[in-house]
Formats: sequence, structure tokens, C-alpha cells
Amino acid sequence: MLEWWHVAIIILGVFIIGLTVFFALFPFKLWFRALVSGAHVKMIKIIGMKMRKVNPTFIIEAYIRAKQGGINLTVDELETHYMANGDVLRVVEALIAAYGAKIALSPNLAKSIDISGKNVVEAVKNSVAPKILDVPEFMVLSSDGVEIFIRYKITVRVNLTHLVGGAGEETVIARVSEKITNIAASAKDHKQILKNPDYISARASEEELDRATAYEVISIDITGMRIGRHARAALAAEEAESNKKVAISKAEEERAMAMAEEHKMKARTQEMKAQLLKAESEVPLAIAEAFRKGNISIREYQEMENLVADTEMRRAIGSASDDKRKK
Repeated sequence: MLEWWHVAIIILGVFIIGLTVFFALFPFKLWFRALVSGAHVKMIKIIGMKMRKVNPTFIIEAYIRAKQGGINLTVDELETHYMANGDVLRVVEALIAAYGAKIALSPNLAKSIDISGKNVVEAVKNSVAPKILDVPEFMVLSSDGVEIFIRYKITVRVNLTHLVGGAGEETVIARVSEKITNIAASAKDHKQILKNPDYISARASEEELDRATAYEVISIDITGMRIGRHARAALAAEEAESNKKVAISKAEEERAMAMAEEHKMKARTQEMKAQLLKAESEVPLAIAEAFRKGNISIREYQEMENLVADTEMRRAIGSASDDKRKK
């Protein structure tokens, strides 16, 4: 038979176990915190979040901040955004910042920006405080063919309504650079551009270069400008140098062909001389053969020799006369 104190211990143990199970199943602390913060949430909703494997701490924390910041958001909206892998605390923080800065930012737009992967809090801050895009130096060509290297800055403000689906910084920079290039090309000469840099920034600011982008262009400022080479003169010099190299190459080719032809002619001359010497060497043999056969007499041979000697003498006299005339 159990003693009374045994029964008391059993009852106390059951009470402690029941209390532990109650606080495990029913997040009383979280519910109470929401209640005293002025953001009452039904216990059944908190239990439903746990059953749906949604961390109720994030949802309740965001809901409390929203209520205290004057933002009209429901627990269901926060839970839905959480289940879509959104950052509920960041969305609430952005809505509070926009509300304090008197910027029109709806909860749906804030959630869309967050879901797109952009930092909605930074977006709100940049929509209040302008952002400066420092563009690296790039080259434009003036109408008179002079290279001008320009550096500029673009002051922009985030356009929250176009942040989702709108073009980014690269598009804005590309548009402004293209506009500056066109303005420089339409100027009278490079001196006009150097004399009045504000002319370029003023002309560029007149255009709607921020359309369909996530930014609003506030100003375009030229921060640096320097002169490069005269592109047309450089191209003309390069072309002349190229033509010179082509002409030299062609002349060398013709010279090589002429030298080859000269060597060919010399070879042919040597060949002809060899044939002549061969023919001359056969003359005595032919004369001897003619003597044996009686085709030529001694007298006829002497007359022929005299004729050859006379011819050689006349040729020598004519050569001496030519030398005197040249002198």
C-alpha cells in the first residue's frame, strides 16, 4: 500500500512532465512576448507554423517589428513570404525604413525585390541617398580625328518601382558612354570639347538615359579629360609606312629576278663560248681532211689565212679609232 507522500511525488512528477509537454507543444513564451508587444497572435497559429515546419520565431519577430513600426502586415503574409525562401526580417526592416523616409514602398513590391535576390534594405537606402558610379577612362574620337580620353561620374538614385526587371548599372553606363561618344563626334573639333567639358555633361543629361532601368540619373559630371594621338595622321603614317614596305619588298623581288636572269645569261654565254671553242678546235682537223681529200690547195689555204689576218688588222685599227673618239 502506497504512502501519501509516494502519491504526492507521483502527482508532482506527472505535473512537471505535463508542464514540459505543454511548453514544448505550446510556445507560451513566444505567444506572451507577442501579446505584451501589442502584436497579438493566436496560439493556434503559432502551433500551425510549427506543424508546417515554419520557424515561428522569425515570423513573430518580424510581425512584432512591423506592428511597432506602423507597417500593416499580417502573420499569414509573412509566413507565405518565409515559405517562398524570402527574408521576412529584411522585408520588414525595408518597409520601416521606407515609411520613415516617406518613400512609397508597398509590401508586395518589397517582397518582390527580396525574392529577386536583391537587398531590399540597401535598395531603400540608395533610393534616399544617391549613389555615385565612377566610370573608368574611355576613349572617344573627335570630328577632326583626335583621340580624347574622358573620365566621368554618374550620380543615380535607385528607382524602386523598376528595381525588379529593370536594367542595372551596366546599362546606364553603356548608354551614357554612347551618348558622350556621339556628342564628341558631332563637335566642331577637339578644341571645342576641351574648352567646354560641361557641354558634354549638359547634353548627356538632357536625354532619358535611365528609361527602363533600376536607376534614376540625377547628374553626369566629367571628372577628367586628356588628349591622345591624332588618329587620322597616325593611320596615314602607318599606311605610308606599309606602302613603303610593300614597295621595298617588290623592288627586292624584281632585283632578285634580275640577278637570276643575269646569272642565267652568263651561263648561256659560257655555254656558247664552249661551243665556239669546240667548233674552233675542229677547224684544223677539217682543213687537214680537206688537204687529204684534195678539196683545198696550199694556195687557197694561204689566201684564206691572209684574208683572216687582214680582217684582224682592220678590226684592230677600227677599235683604236673608236678609243680615240671616246677620248
